[in-house]
Amino acid sequence: MTCSYTAATSKGGRRENQDNIRVDTIARVDTRRDTARNGTFSDKDTHLFCVCDGIGGEYAGVVASATALDAVNEVLHAASPGAPLEQLALDAAQAAQENVLRYYENSRRPGGTTISMALIRGADYVFLNIGDSPAFHYCAGDGICAEISVRHNLAARKRARGMTVCPGDASYLTAYLGDPRRSAAQMAHTVTGRLSPGDTLLLCSDGVTNAYDFQTLAEAMADGVSAREMVSCAAAQPDSDNCSAIHLLFEDF
Repeated sequence: MTCSYTAATSKGGRRENQDNIRVDTIARVDTRRDTARNGTFSDKDTHLFCVCDGIGGEYAGVVASATALDAVNEVLHAASPGAPLEQLALDAAQAAQENVLRYYENSRRPGGTTISMALIRGADYVFLNIGDSPAFHYCAGDGICAEISVRHNLAARKRARGMTVCPGDASYLTAYLGDPRRSAAQMAHTVTGRLSPGDTLLLCSDGVTNAYDFQTLAEAMADGVSAREMVSCAAAQPDSDNCSAIHLLFEDF
């Protein structure tokens, strides 16, 4: 199996970019300017792709997302080659949680960050998210696109309970890195899966999904639209948020 990926991030209509992304072997992508990257891999090493969307204040948000990625990076570099993917994802998320909590304890600033993370080894993957940065799996075999993340916000909680969703509910997070009340394992949603040729995975911040309806996003994934194009279109919308996306396409070896 060969994976080709594209990644991009933009501050959109905001003053600064509080998103941070990690793309394969790159520890952290510089989000101080609009950035796009691409690459390919075909080995059975563990490959990490991650989107973090900072919350809780301009400076605090961008530091929280970067701090989380630094912790994830350290765990992945220290892990043994055959470590179970799901446990590795949980360990990385917990390290990120501890890093973020330590930062806020020292700075005395409230805030935190979401995390949306995929670990890929050969044709196997594990996905983990805390917060509302979404991810999608397009299955080429049946042409179905499905969200593999769970949105940890008040809007999603109300929908699950059959309650009326009010304006602003989507902005109220019910889980995030930096919440001192729970461990990462208590908050995390995880999914394991196996990839087939033609499948694609998309990890993004909600600045992208705010600009696309689900059908348009699914068609973009099926057509192999690059992350740069997705982010550029989202960032061009009026009052756009920070926008980040990582789009992975799996092909025959």
